Amino acid sequence: MTATADLVKARAPKVYSKELIEVLFSRPYCKIRFLEQAGIAKRQTASDYLRELEEIGVLQGIKKGREMYYKT
Repeated sequence: MTATADLVKARAPKVYSKELIEVLFSRPYCKIRFLEQAGIAKRQTASDYLRELEEIGVLQGIKKGREMYYKT
């Protein structure tokens, strides 16, 4: 978790927050709704955050039906 937090701080500082990292590690996968429920971001911003984390290699996106799931 600490290594991931350091990577996000270095490569995506605008996305980084302690709460975001905690949400990523609280379940085996993450989706937009989890960030919304945690009060981290609204739907579009949460989507942007997860896509950016995927781009820097922190998450891997998997599309199931209409929903995107992200795993670490």
